[in-house]
Amino acid sequence: MRTILHLIFKNKSFSRGLSILLILMSIVATGVRGQVSGVVFIDYDSNGKRTTNNPAEPGAAGVKVQLFVGNSTTPAVAFTDTAGVYQFDISKAPKDSLLRVEFSNFPETFSPSFVGLNSGTDVQFIKAPATNINLGITNDDEYCIDTEAGPKVTTACYVMGNPLTGGSAGEDPALVLFDYNAQGLAGVDDFSMVKLAKAKDIGPTWIASYQRDSKRLMVGAIVRRHVGMGPLGTGGLYYIDLGNGNTIHSFLDVKTLGIDTGPDPVTNLNLLPASRTGRSRDSLAFHTAGKVGMGGVQGYSLPVIKILYF
Repeated sequence: MRTILHLIFKNKSFSRGLSILLILMSIVATGVRGQVSGVVFIDYDSNGKRTTNNPAEPGAAGVKVQLFVGNSTTPAVAFTDTAGVYQFDISKAPKDSLLRVEFSNFPETFSPSFVGLNSGTDVQFIKAPATNINLGITNDDEYCIDTEAGPKVTTACYVMGNPLTGGSAGEDPALVLFDYNAQGLAGVDDFSMVKLAKAKDIGPTWIASYQRDSKRLMVGAIVRRHVGMGPLGTGGLYYIDLGNGNTIHSFLDVKTLGIDTGPDPVTNLNLLPASRTGRSRDSLAFHTAGKVGMGGVQGYSLPVIKILYF
């Protein structure tokens, strides 16, 4: 080993060649790692910081990243991979060059989050080499206003019996609203619950879509065993005007549009009692699960909706 080392350092020409080789290897390695790199991630809480647990904020794939060198108007282009990572090598981002990085082509309904520890803006000015040129993006559809009371939760309630025949089955709440942080016992203190609609107003519902601008909450009918339908039957869509005294409106029966949601399996056949504590017979409803009524609604903006029906 000593003899080999002695020969290497004694031979200046070999030593010089080795040095050049090491420099070239260093340049290649730098290019492989990326002169400019970063990650685009989904910033769930819009705080500009990427969390790795509870919940982990994943990378966003397919985001377009453009790199402009100096005053050039022709960018180098990269797309984030499945981990949200992108990079440009030294051929695209020469050392010490002034660069402009632009992010675009976000997933539908997503936009840049707030600037923070791990997130810049969607246009950033840097000098190569540079790493951690990151961007957090957030889903606009998941945004809610941070009010003093916090976000609200709405849920449907199902009342046994026929709500349309004037008995107790029609008087119980079918839709309620309460604070996200509320706690308590329903029927005792109702944990700040707001009873938006009774069973006789809307019947059983499951579909829900909220339009923030008009403060209208739309709900749609769904078939449930032992639970009678509302005034509009199996194709009923209703909305509650939360900005105008929580008024209830029968909005649309989709059957009038030519969408056949099927016959009401129980209400119109007098198989359900008017009392919510009476004896119920609804054997016909058992066989209509997944066959009658609407399966779901995808909301865009009222009154434009996409209906999924059985």
